[in-house]
Amino acid sequence: MARRLKGTRADDFEGVYRSKRANIIGAMSLKTVISVTPVAQSCNGEQFQEFLRDE
Repeated sequence: MARRLKGTRADDFEGVYRSKRANIIGAMSLKTVISVTPVAQSCNGEQFQEFLRDE
């Protein structure tokens, strides 16, 4: 948290993410979770289709 004198702008430039980002791909049925897989980068449609084929 940034501190400044009264009447001056307090800017905070710390990063939002404290660790690496993690994305999770999941597949669910009406009654249960079928599969959950963490991925390091973003997921596009092709990668999601591959996930569905593999699981």
